[in-house]
Amino acid sequence: MANEDKWEHFRPDWDKCLAFGFRQTGKDLTYQKALAKGDLMLKLRLSPDGQLAVMVWDEGLEESYEAWRVVTPINAFAQEVKEAVRENLQTVRKHCFREIPLTSPQGQRLFAWVQEKFADPWDHPFSRQPDATAFRLPQTKKWYGLVMTVAKQKLVPAEPATDKEMVEVINIKAPSGSVNDLTKQVGIYPAYHMSKKHWLTITLDDTVSDETLHYLCEQSRHLVLGKNKK
Repeated sequence: MANEDKWEHFRPDWDKCLAFGFRQTGKDLTYQKALAKGDLMLKLRLSPDGQLAVMVWDEGLEESYEAWRVVTPINAFAQEVKEAVRENLQTVRKHCFREIPLTSPQGQRLFAWVQEKFADPWDHPFSRQPDATAFRLPQTKKWYGLVMTVAKQKLVPAEPATDKEMVEVINIKAPSGSVNDLTKQVGIYPAYHMSKKHWLTITLDDTVSDETLHYLCEQSRHLVLGKNKK
């Protein structure tokens, strides 16, 4: 993926790419645009797996211009090219990519499922944890799922884990009478930083099957929706 901040949270929308100006080239999509700096051309190649390759081509010298890739460009011209590339990539990301805020493979599948089934709003509720993501009810704006990345040791303090062992998790609501039984399953824990009587924490590392995860997530949504059902 292009070397830009948080590109890992974005996935290309093929139709939007084509509408933006990308062209089908074999199995890939390609796009090019002249930069207002010398004879330079920005060339992008998007592969089916979502990887975006970026090249700046010098039309005059007929070779790749690489000076813009340096963290601290060697001169003002290279800095201007670097900024032009960044601006163009931000535009491409805005118009051609969809944000998927979760990072784990199972978390990304869960996000796609929630959006396809419910199309519910989501946001990042904590300024101190900008990667935390809440799934919310459109009717009340209350969340029924809260995704975070935490040290696994905080879920089971007795386990011989270290703070470096991080895992993406989701907090969901469950019927109070079933919480104890559910937390006996591998990958399901008493809620992290929420009421342990009504909420659970599930690791998004494929320990719990997608089918079970989807069922519990939908159940949480139903419980939080409560009397606000239409």
